[in-house]
Amino acid sequence: MERDAASAIISLKLDVRTIKRIEHLVHQGYFKSKSDVIRTAIKAKLEKERKLSKTRTIVSDTADFIK
Repeated sequence: MERDAASAIISLKLDVRTIKRIEHLVHQGYFKSKSDVIRTAIKAKLEKERKLSKTRTIVSDTADFIK
């Protein structure tokens, strides 16, 4: 894992079912650790939201242009 000076540690609560699913991914070798799973999931979600936001802006701008 890469750590840069801007890293911070956070704690969070997850339901048992989610933790078991995360542990399963680690045990299957898809990820090195539970933290790796969570980091990857958060980064993917943030990237997806960034792309959706960009798309919403384009659609909104297009709708304003058509009016």
